[in-house]
Amino acid sequence: MNNGEFDETFDETLMDTSFVASTGEAFDATTAQMLIEHVEGRQYKVRLQVDQKLQRFVETQLLKGVQLKPGLLLQFDLSSKELELFPLVTYPSERLYRSKYRQLKRIKLPLVGFFDDQEPTTELIEQMLGFIPKGLIRDYRYGLGLIRELHPMLNSFEQLPGFECLEIPSQGHVDYQNGVYTLPEGEFQRISRAMSQITRKYQSDSLRDRRILAHNEMLHRLDPINHKLKEPLYEPGTVFKMLGGTRVNQTVLKGNDRKALLSAFAANAEAIAKRDPQEFVQLQKDIEVVSLDRLIDMMGRFIGRNVREAQWQKLLEANPFLLSMLFGQPIVLLQSGASVGGQTLAGCGTKIADFLTQHARSYNASIVELKRSGTALLLANDYRVGVYGPSNELTQAVVQVLDQRLKLINDVAGIKHRSRIQNLETYSVDCVIVAGLFPTEADRIASFEMYRSQLKDIRIITFDELFERVKVLREQLSGERYEGSIHDDDFPESEELEPRSEDESDFEAPF
Repeated sequence: MNNGEFDETFDETLMDTSFVASTGEAFDATTAQMLIEHVEGRQYKVRLQVDQKLQRFVETQLLKGVQLKPGLLLQFDLSSKELELFPLVTYPSERLYRSKYRQLKRIKLPLVGFFDDQEPTTELIEQMLGFIPKGLIRDYRYGLGLIRELHPMLNSFEQLPGFECLEIPSQGHVDYQNGVYTLPEGEFQRISRAMSQITRKYQSDSLRDRRILAHNEMLHRLDPINHKLKEPLYEPGTVFKMLGGTRVNQTVLKGNDRKALLSAFAANAEAIAKRDPQEFVQLQKDIEVVSLDRLIDMMGRFIGRNVREAQWQKLLEANPFLLSMLFGQPIVLLQSGASVGGQTLAGCGTKIADFLTQHARSYNASIVELKRSGTALLLANDYRVGVYGPSNELTQAVVQVLDQRLKLINDVAGIKHRSRIQNLETYSVDCVIVAGLFPTEADRIASFEMYRSQLKDIRIITFDELFERVKVLREQLSGERYEGSIHDDDFPESEELEPRSEDESDFEAPF
């Protein structure tokens, strides 16, 4: 047995009618005989007597002198028309005459009524066995039972507590009671045919694969030009079956399988969109939702860890649609870490904006400046009761971006010439500062909103506001509320965030 499963490594029906022991002595299976025994009324038992030489070999060489008696092979009742088979071991083994299977002891069948008033004989019993359902071994010399192709059924039967008998009636329904599994003949034949088809298919596939292997190893290696490398051909239904059939949505792909599926999808995207438009749209939506889930999770961790501006810059580069969410209009990324002018004759003083973008239609330029989620937005203490002024970091960021804006406007002609960009305009350069976290106290909220709403040409957006916009996008796309590992109460107040030291390792962005 292997891992508690039925051992399929031996099947006497695959052997020749002769057995050869290690001593070189041959045993002829054709000399096996049935011993018919009348019980009472019209009830009979039939025992199997194998080749005498074979039995003697087992008794003397394998069982060290233990005498064996012919094993019970089958019994039948001519009155009730019932037949019971008792599959036996008939090959040279210490288990000779014992039950062939670990749990399946009996197979119950309806008896085909051709005996009438005749006394049972070996010939009549052989004739009777010729009428039992296909899928059962009909040659008594091999101990009866299930053909090898149906052995996987034994593994399923053995999952049932107390199983010992398979009943195959002419009609009825599938049932299991008191150790008896009832499988109507029609169902049994259907399963048998299906397993035979699987066997034949894989035999054919095996032959095809072996021919391909022989070609590649013997001809292609010898002459690659005239004998091209062969690959197995694709067959419809292969992917569906390999990915788990109806449970395909539970399959997790790994490594090259995942890459191959993505490549196949990309190559068939247009055909899928035409033939299965609903599935295609749903797949797009599912992919986008998964991408947004990863982005939301990453943004939440970035905010909680107060990562450096460079990390946020990488994240926005990998997800440029976030820039459009900042401005509320279609934006095209021109350059991250962009020089916007200001260089002196000494070669210093160049102003670098985190992002230089432009409107997708008007080409009007805009600037994005990133700070940390831990950047304080307001002073720690109120200036007057309930009134808080902007923090030094925030006012410095405002002046910084205004300076970048001025340098860009003044030097736009030179930038366009040096960068070979003609469609860049500075009609009204819009600026966005992303910094800090939105206040939670009423007085601080009022002070912050009054301050940022009065700024000209500059918008201040907090990191958690951008985070919420992405969550809303995800909810609109999926139609369901986002439930993730990051929650609003996971974000500490700005004052509670400790800046990370410059020697701390960067947190990798999701790209």
